[in-house]
Amino acid sequence: MRIYIKEKGGKHLTVRLPGRLALRFIGLAAKRCGGGERGDEVKALVKGFKQAKKVWGHLAIVEVREKDGDEVTITL
Repeated sequence: MRIYIKEKGGKHLTVRLPGRLALRFIGLAAKRCGGGERGDEVKALVKGFKQAKKVWGHLAIVEVREKDGDEVTITL
């Protein structure tokens, strides 16, 4: 997982997290939600992310661009 932050003044920051680590945290969140409907939804989300990454490689899951020029992108 990569998080890209770019400010209009030209400053930028890139944070890299291993994809397995990010998905592991999401999986742990599913366990904390319990075996109910919310836990099942999170498990399905993790499974979908894994499949999407196999098919498309780096998948942008969040892209935000503000009018003033600031940008944030999160990719798997």
